[in-house]
Amino acid sequence: MTTPSLCCLLVSLWLGLGPAPPLSAPPAPPAARRAVGDDAPSVLHGGRKGARALVVLLHGGSFKGTSAEELARRSLGEVSADARREGLALLVPVAPAGCTSSTPFLEPAGEAAMLAALDAELARRTLDPGRVTLAGFGSGGAAALVLAARHSARFAAVAVWSASPPPLWEAQPAGGRRVVGLAPDPVPGLSGVPVYLFSADDDRILDRDCLAFFVGAMSAASARDPAWQLRWERGHGGHGFGDDGPRAGLHFLAGHRQRERP
Repeated sequence: MTTPSLCCLLVSLWLGLGPAPPLSAPPAPPAARRAVGDDAPSVLHGGRKGARALVVLLHGGSFKGTSAEELARRSLGEVSADARREGLALLVPVAPAGCTSSTPFLEPAGEAAMLAALDAELARRTLDPGRVTLAGFGSGGAAALVLAARHSARFAAVAVWSASPPPLWEAQPAGGRRVVGLAPDPVPGLSGVPVYLFSADDDRILDRDCLAFFVGAMSAASARDPAWQLRWERGHGGHGFGDDGPRAGLHFLAGHRQRERP
């Protein structure tokens, strides 16, 4: 390489522009895969390679401008090892551009992207349709509860961490507002879809009123009919998967198979 060419290369590297052609950029990490097709969703894979049981994991949102791709990678990194130990494959859809950054999978485009990613995965390789489950963290967990109820025939169980369904607010005469319910309320649709819920007592982000509404409604429903099942575990660890990580929830998912509905 001549001296002028070497100088140009060093300057471009220092500026963060990357080396000039013909050098190529580093390949993408092997876990990432963009499905084929102009409108196909972007997805990440992890967990046990070749497993027939699949967990669709919904990443959370961000108020800080973190990209959906980065949020998906974080979720994959936090869950993949335990999913592998539980014999579960992971599919992590990346929320499409244009969705609200805080609650992407509660929007129609996010919901459609999740379903399209699942359909593509079922068509792409051999899976057990009776062992497809849904999971999520934070706002991804809120979406997982809503979407598991809305598409209950597609999911054998759902697991969420640091999550509760979206609130129904009521304005107060003296100003402000309070939570008076859930909107939408997923509880009626969760008949036949067992739920695992983890919440940390030191979680400062989780809405306690929404959590109380959801746990109360699920407990009342299960007392009337065993078709509603809730396993609620509490611990510590702030807003996240808890001090013990996600394995208990993944173990819960691994133990469930879709039931035939009457």
